[in-house]
Amino acid sequence: MPLDFKLSFTQNAYIYLLAFLIVPLLVFYKSIIFSTKTYNTEFLSKPLTDCIKGLCITVIILHHIALRIQPPKLMLPYTFFGHLAVSIFFFLSGYGLTMSKLQKNNYLNNFFSKRLTKVYLPFILVNAITLIFALSLFNSKFSLIQILLYLSGLNLIDSTQWFVISILLFYIVFYLCFKFLNAEAAPKVILIYSFVYFFTLILFRFGEWWYNTAFCFPIGVYIALNYDKFISFIKRNYAFFSTLALICFAVTFYLGHFVPSVFSIILNTISSVCFVFVMLCFLFKVKITSKPLFFIGGIAYEIYLIHMKIFILYFNCIKIKGSYTVYIYLALVILVSFLFNKLFKLMRKPILTSNNKIQNM
Repeated sequence: MPLDFKLSFTQNAYIYLLAFLIVPLLVFYKSIIFSTKTYNTEFLSKPLTDCIKGLCITVIILHHIALRIQPPKLMLPYTFFGHLAVSIFFFLSGYGLTMSKLQKNNYLNNFFSKRLTKVYLPFILVNAITLIFALSLFNSKFSLIQILLYLSGLNLIDSTQWFVISILLFYIVFYLCFKFLNAEAAPKVILIYSFVYFFTLILFRFGEWWYNTAFCFPIGVYIALNYDKFISFIKRNYAFFSTLALICFAVTFYLGHFVPSVFSIILNTISSVCFVFVMLCFLFKVKITSKPLFFIGGIAYEIYLIHMKIFILYFNCIKIKGSYTVYIYLALVILVSFLFNKLFKLMRKPILTSNNKIQNM
């Protein structure tokens, strides 16, 4: 499928409105801002993290759109924002898995069936649908081996889906570490794996986006394991720590993206880590209560899986030159993602029910 085609609108006013006014309004509208020496101690609660997921997947969509607008003009900043949103997803994955492990004694039982049905099974189904569209609409030709490779994800028919493969590898490492190691050794091994993952992908010349956010996963693990200590530290040192995180992020982000250097990969990786701490400091003072972001966050994975497929189909078929067409595209993405979300839940239910019956026998 042609993922690299370019967009050219007669004017970009509507997408500017979305990126620089509507998205910030969604973040701050009805949000609770905490005063001096008061903090949002529920800054990583499920409702709030769902809002953050909604924000991050919106940024990722705008990032992919910005990369294809020629010239990007004012959307240029969004061409650099993709790895920042992904860094939050990696962090929340590590944090969420670890907190679930700490709160549920039998969490690792049926771990793979839960993860695979929630992550991998939808991935395979969407790949199958993508292949059907590629064969029927774009006259693509695939051998049987290619079809199997694309279905499984060993080859990516949609290059933006690399995150699925990456996070599944982290899931496997997480399971093995917490299944066979103690709570002290497990996060250290996960961190070591992150370094191995990072340098291996550099060695084999993978795209930078595959690995410049990898260290955010073990950060999530460490913060979950040391949650009370982290909260206490932030309360005592909020001004210093938030300022330091912001400065480090700003410097590394600028140098990594705007100053040509052989160290740009390292700088972008550091900026991803720093951004996680900037976001945590932000959430420690701002409680986001946006219902639209909460809703979008609830179907964020489905949006991630299908947004580029709909992008290709929509912008190949609809020849509207005004940038307001992006709103129609987004509405379509949300609607289809919502329907897929319902479908995937129906598909998971009998599998998980069967596993629970076997476990209780």
